[in-house]
This record gives sequence, structure tokens and C-alpha cells, in this order.
Amino acid sequence: SRDVIVELKTSDIFIMKKDASKLIAIKNSLQGCIRKNPEAFFANRIIVCEGATEIGICRALNRFRTQKGKKNASFLGVRFADGTGSNIIDYCKGFKNSGFEMCLFCDSDDDGINSKKVELRNAGIKVVDCEQGNTIENQLFKDLPWDAIRELIVYEEKELSEEAVKNSVNSRCTESLTTNWQETDSATKREALGNTAKDKGWFKRIDHGEYLGTVICKYIDKIEDKTLGKQIKNLSDWIDNV
Repeated sequence: SRDVIVELKTSDIFIMKKDASKLIAIKNSLQGCIRKNPEAFFANRIIVCEGATEIGICRALNRFRTQKGKKNASFLGVRFADGTGSNIIDYCKGFKNSGFEMCLFCDSDDDGINSKKVELRNAGIKVVDCEQGNTIENQLFKDLPWDAIRELIVYEEKELSEEAVKNSVNSRCTESLTTNWQETDSATKREALGNTAKDKGWFKRIDHGEYLGTVICKYIDKIEDKTLGKQIKNLSDWIDNV
């Protein structure tokens, strides 16, 4: 029961795997993860997500997969765990050392985390990340078709207001935004939108991340050759154990 393990210390918890010759101890580095992601400890395979945005995207991807006739991630023994940003490296190592198959879904804007990715890959952990220097917000506003980006703009305008969104983007854009600025695509707008979404935390909630993921999956056929499209495919393939 999740309600039991959240009350325990890691030293009190052991995992019993089918056909294993001994119990597996839980690493101390996972104490915080037990509090935040107790359900993950009942899985066989875990995707550690950098934060709430990535959790939401994974949930939307799972829903999209089931709609297409693929098996639910939980049916395949896969759970999504919130790595809470800076803890993702310790969580990945802790889960791996505790006998779990691991995948990391993360940004590429933190040099401290980037420097550890080779070590994770060498340990057999699948790393699904953005292009060098990009957060997930930067990546999606770079790769999605403009129709998808307009949907995200409208979504945020409903959360805030048209004026608030425009002012935030305008302050980060090297071109002056016109009245109908959402209608036309440009690289400078894409960059400004990505930075605004990152700085203002537009999608830093699971429900906002789920909407993001829904839009990404809606346009997945148009971004197959983009980094974002490859990220989604890699996550889906890993869930299927491909």
C-alpha cells in the first residue's frame, strides 16, 4: 500500500522480485521520492520525469497510446515519477541500483545534469532529452507547427489574458508584436515564446503538461523528424520495451 511506505524510512523497505534470490534494499537517496512518488515502487519500470510538465506530457502520451490501441503503460509495469528537478540524477541512480529498469525524460539546459548523462547511459538508463541548451518549453516552441503553437497561445490567453501573454512575449522578442501577432510564424517569436513559457512557468503543473502532451500528440505526424517527435517516439518505444 502506498499509504504504508510513505510513513517508512528507506532502511525499513525491501523489494521482493519474482525469481530473485534475495530481497533488494532501497537506497537512501530515494527517501524524498518515496514521499512524492510512492506508487513508483510498485512498478517494474520507471520513467523519471524532470518535473510536473514532463509528468503531464507522459500522461497525455499514455492516453494517446491507448486510443491508438496500444497497451496502457501501467499494464506494462511502467510508472511515471516526478524527479523534482535537481533530484533526477539521484533518483535515477537510486532506482537503478534498487533493481528497476530506468528511463529519464529531461531538459538539456543544466550543465550539472548534462555532465551526468553519459554516466547514466553507461549504467543502462535510457535518457530522452532535449537539444543541447533547451528546456522542454524551448524545444516544443521550436519544433511544433505554427497551428499547434497558436493552440498553446490561446490556452495561455485563457489562463491569463491576451494582453498579459502578448506583453510577456513582447518583452522577450526582438521584433515588435503587431495586433495579430499570433497569426504569422517566425523564428524570433518561437524563441520568445519558449523563453516566456519557461520563465513564467506556463506549463509547470501536471494538468498544463497534459494539455501540452495532448497538443504534441495531435500533431505527432508532422514532427516525426524533429527532436520533439523523436522524444515522444523514444518514450513510447521504451514503454513498449522496444
